[in-house]
Amino acid sequence: MFSPQSFVQVSFALAALCLMPLFLSVKAQNLSSPKTTLIYSISDLEVLQQANAYQEFFKHAHDILPTQRTKYWLNMVSNMAQGFIDLSVKQDNFESSTFKVVERLSSWPELRGDEFYQIKRNRYALNYFKVCLSTQKTNHCKKRMLSFWKTARKEAETGFRLLQYFAGFFPSHDSWPLLKDILTKGDGQFYCDKPLVTSITFSHLEKQHLYSDSSERIKMYLSQMASAACWKKMAVRARQHLKEAPVSETRSLFVALENTTELTPTLKNTWLVRYYLSEPAPGSLLNRAWNQLELLSNDYAKRRQVLKELLSIDPLPDELFSSLDDKKNQVLFAHFSSHFPEYIQKYSKTCMAYLEGTRSFTRGNPTIHCQKLMAYDGQQKRKKISQELHLRYSGTLKNFGIGRGK
Repeated sequence: MFSPQSFVQVSFALAALCLMPLFLSVKAQNLSSPKTTLIYSISDLEVLQQANAYQEFFKHAHDILPTQRTKYWLNMVSNMAQGFIDLSVKQDNFESSTFKVVERLSSWPELRGDEFYQIKRNRYALNYFKVCLSTQKTNHCKKRMLSFWKTARKEAETGFRLLQYFAGFFPSHDSWPLLKDILTKGDGQFYCDKPLVTSITFSHLEKQHLYSDSSERIKMYLSQMASAACWKKMAVRARQHLKEAPVSETRSLFVALENTTELTPTLKNTWLVRYYLSEPAPGSLLNRAWNQLELLSNDYAKRRQVLKELLSIDPLPDELFSSLDDKKNQVLFAHFSSHFPEYIQKYSKTCMAYLEGTRSFTRGNPTIHCQKLMAYDGQQKRKKISQELHLRYSGTLKNFGIGRGK
């Protein structure tokens, strides 16, 4: 028989077993029920706006349902976003965390097309990058600059300022993504002939190897790269660069100027002759230079103009003379000396003037490969340099205690 105490214990056990499914059900409901989130109303946002509570406002601005996002709400968002930037600038707050907020806001659909906000965003970003680069974390800053510019309002002034920042820290070719959006813009024309802009553009052009493309391809690329007015302004510096820079760095620039009718006949002829004298590799440009020499040989007036330009270069173009033991260069030299003998004569006379000290040359020897030219010509049956100059050259070498051709 059960005692009263045993009966009570059994009763409690049976009751617990009966209630257990209910407890489990309640616990499961509690685990699956999401937390109640607080949804802000327009009135709540108005209070935040009046208090300039920017962070909380931005956190809850999209609590308003899309169907209720009226023009009034849009103005609230725009004013708060602009106000946040204004306050950050006023407080000289150019911290990384603040920049992230500005960039996050710029991706909002309501602010992507907001011209006033995007203008202020650009101004803030310029100040931020200036501070960022001063922290020595240059690679980090570089990535942020490029990322910013992809979505930024493409103001020419902003792009040019970023270029200036880049110039002090990174290779010029890395800055092309910043520049390419400027050259086609109307407000970019003010910057098209700036030395920094033209330097980057000319360097970029050479990397495109336009000299191996068709005329149609060259014109199409240039029209996509810069507006016609911009290229016109750049062409002034381009012609000067064509005269001063090594031909190996101006091949694409040459064909770009030629295909946009920005070359004078003398500049075109001079560059092709310089290219020929640069010990060029076989290709379309060498073929053109070869043919141009033949044309010049029949036109003394044009040849004289080119000679004047060549003689103004210091040092004189003469890379071809450096490897006259090469059969290819021997063929090139024979062709050149037959069609442009005046240059060989002037070059050798300048060489002797330097060796004999009859003329002063502030930059040193203007005929770097004269010795190899004289040695090679001295071995030929039909010399291109006069016997008088060869004798004077030999005498000068003896005075210096140098053997001929050494």
